[in-house]
Amino acid sequence: MLLRDNRGVYIVPDHFSDEFLTAQYKYPKGVFAFNTALYLWGLSDRVPQQLEMTFPKGYNTSAAKKFGIACKILIQDRYDAEISAVKTPNGNMVQAYSIERTLCDMLKYKGDPELFLNAIKVYMASADKNLNKLFSIANSFGMHDKIRPYVEALL
Repeated sequence: MLLRDNRGVYIVPDHFSDEFLTAQYKYPKGVFAFNTALYLWGLSDRVPQQLEMTFPKGYNTSAAKKFGIACKILIQDRYDAEISAVKTPNGNMVQAYSIERTLCDMLKYKGDPELFLNAIKVYMASADKNLNKLFSIANSFGMHDKIRPYVEALL
């Protein structure tokens, strides 16, 4: 037996609903970004109050906005850069921007400064950090001079 979780989304009764997976199924062109991506990557313990997704230019976001998603529209080449698969807290796979892209986006689009500082500290302390990738993305987004001081201070 299946239960209706949302329009077009059904779940098995013994399983918890996964708001990230539901949003991904409803809006497959959406990529989790900003605070939501930080949370999914484990760089923030703050559960997002509102899901944030990025969509390609020309995509109609009115339904996603009605669903409660904060939407950002980007031109195709910016939208496509650094999309990765990440597990939700319930173990389902969804699309989010890479950790390094998310950190650059947080600076570029002036995300929550406290959240960014905590995330960059966690990233810099991680054995999985990839500074070459971070600086490569920062260069391509014109953010090298903005992210460098944070990295230098935390090395």
